[in-house]
Amino acid sequence: MHNLNKDKYGFAAIEIVLVVLLIALIGFVGYFVVKHIDAKPLIKPSISHSSNIPNPVTYSDNNKYYNVVKGQSFSIQLNSTYWQFNSPQNSSVVQLAGATSVVSTEFQNHCVAGQGCGSVTQLYKAIKKGQTSLTANRNSCGEAMACTGNSGSYKIVINVN
Repeated sequence: MHNLNKDKYGFAAIEIVLVVLLIALIGFVGYFVVKHIDAKPLIKPSISHSSNIPNPVTYSDNNKYYNVVKGQSFSIQLNSTYWQFNSPQNSSVVQLAGATSVVSTEFQNHCVAGQGCGSVTQLYKAIKKGQTSLTANRNSCGEAMACTGNSGSYKIVINVN
């Protein structure tokens, strides 16, 4: 074995040269990759410039995110007359477009009075670009039955393009 001259830290000159060359090679490869490869996002952005919202939006759409276009109207319809819609989180983006419509079916289909049979519908209009949350709450989930867990809350997020 050859006895290499080592510096005060125990490294031979050849070892230092090899490390410097390796670092330079990694830098060159990194530059080449960044400069010459057409980088495209791996994940399609979730913001679209078109609408993907069902009309009406229903309870099965709870906790979902929707895109709408500026000027578009849409509605949320929730089954049970106990739901109460809240004002939009950002009313400069989406506004209420009229009073809540309540359709009671208490005297149809063997529904017991006080059970909340029917639906409530709220119409909204997208005013300007931005994002807001639309929510509704209820305290009763049936005749004299309190809501448990998340069954008394509803939320969707609207992105206006």
